Amino acid sequence: MGRTKGLFVVLFAVCLMTVGANAVSAQRWDELGTKDVSDKAESDDIKVGSFEGQLKRLRFSTAVAPARFYLARIRYRSGEMHYINLGGQLVQPGGYTRPYDFRGSDRYVNRIELFAEAAGRPGQVAKVTAWGYKQK
Repeated sequence: MGRTKGLFVVLFAVCLMTVGANAVSAQRWDELGTKDVSDKAESDDIKVGSFEGQLKRLRFSTAVAPARFYLARIRYRSGEMHYINLGGQLVQPGGYTRPYDFRGSDRYVNRIELFAEAAGRPGQVAKVTAWGYKQK
């Protein structure tokens, strides 16, 4: 009886982990665009283009070199602008900024003007990517 109960507990735990893994993988982050960011603090334009669907959240990642993120200026399809203060977040290669929620109902993004800089060795360039989380 004790062995059967132990087996049941193990199977139940495996089922719970599987359900949790499926919930995490169900998140839909789509790549919106990538730019090379130099070690000089300046703005870079990411044209989002014909992305279908409304976006609920935005985050940025970096590759090759660390990057420091200051501000994102979002232009919606309606022409409205939205500013997101990224607070000078330092993100290491392979990492992400925290996700930022969009406000309002028209979340169709045309363009992102990003104020960031590569924070690695002098002259090093970071590849920065904008990611959008689609609304379900």
